Amino acid sequence: MIEEGPWLSSVPWQVLIVEMAKAKQALHDVDAGSVYEYHLPRLACTEERLRAVEAAINEPLDPLYRDFLSHAGGWRWFWHEVHLFGPEELSGRPTRC
Repeated sequence: MIEEGPWLSSVPWQVLIVEMAKAKQALHDVDAGSVYEYHLPRLACTEERLRAVEAAINEPLDPLYRDFLSHAGGWRWFWHEVHLFGPEELSGRPTRC
């Protein structure tokens, strides 16, 4: 388990994504009533797709969020009813990474 701290931004996204997926799996295993939907993150976005999103919204993405999207193209039901937007939501168009 990763402990919270100021160093968190130096932990690679791959590690954070795997840890969160493990935590979500553990919650899913005890969620007998299926209170929440369970989803894994979407596939990583290509550089070309990230540039297309930036062109669609007419501004650059936040560097940390852009880096996240290069490892996971968004994540529905990331935490309870919180979704991490991917290119579809950001650009307002259905697309694939």
